Amino acid sequence: MLIEYFENAFLLTSAIGFPVKSDGTASLFIRGTDGEIVSEQTDEFWELIAVEATADGYQLIWDNNTNGNLAEWILDATGNFVSEKVLAAPDVLLRARVLSLLSNDDINPQVKILDSYPERAATWTDSFDWSGVNWASSKAGTAITPDIVVSAAHFGSIPAPLQFVTEDGTVITRSVIDAINVGTDVRVSRLNEPLPSEVKIYQLPDPSISYSELEGGLSIYTNRERTAHAGVISPIGGQLADLNQDSSIPSNLWDELEGGDSGSPAFILGSNNEEVLFTTWWIASESGPYYGDSDIQLAINNAIDQLGSPYTFETHSLI
Repeated sequence: MLIEYFENAFLLTSAIGFPVKSDGTASLFIRGTDGEIVSEQTDEFWELIAVEATADGYQLIWDNNTNGNLAEWILDATGNFVSEKVLAAPDVLLRARVLSLLSNDDINPQVKILDSYPERAATWTDSFDWSGVNWASSKAGTAITPDIVVSAAHFGSIPAPLQFVTEDGTVITRSVIDAINVGTDVRVSRLNEPLPSEVKIYQLPDPSISYSELEGGLSIYTNRERTAHAGVISPIGGQLADLNQDSSIPSNLWDELEGGDSGSPAFILGSNNEEVLFTTWWIASESGPYYGDSDIQLAINNAIDQLGSPYTFETHSLI
């Protein structure tokens, strides 16, 4: 069998080296060797978002636009259909979600989140809701409840004012009234008043999914320059998280961390591309605390209680 695209909407090579649908809407047919249509996949629910070459053929990734599920088709080297399955492995899901975003032909390859602060940049980064990050200071501060932000403990207090830029460009100003350091370089700070609903509150990874299950997936990370980059989740051990360069990521989307980037957040994409806080950088080891670690989450919860906050953070299953 051979894959064939309706109206000759064949695969094009994207900026990251993956072929993608040229129009994003055409139906896909599987034709038998004698020409008859043996399977038809319309775009009513599923959209082909990426194709990656494998050792034996090709892997096609489909996105279900009704529930956010992903599915995989395996083809051999000549395009013959081999197998299909709904993807459930966290690392595969995290990789496919980021690659789907980066495969968009309309993406501006620039990495700026904010152009002339606080104006948002018109780049691929605009697909994310960054409003829960304090971009007014290189020490950052990422909201995990309406009145709690986390940052790097070794970087010390976050200076006032903290500023959170909503999607419509409104700047919300807050200050820190108290803070506690916990775990592996996590500073838990309480704000002087809760943030409004227009500001994004980021969930943490569900601790029932181990870090090892995420290895090989992709994360979107930031730095003090207010730019966003992509890296592959790598083994490291303990309560830490780590990213490295990956050959599937365009070279301009990888950037080495430097002194001053500490506390800048990194995210993984959960279901429906929900931004989930992965780590805040600790440059001493070019890594950071893994916010899905159960002990770190317990320490953060205890700190929130000690700070007198009425809120608690939420977790995301990632599947």
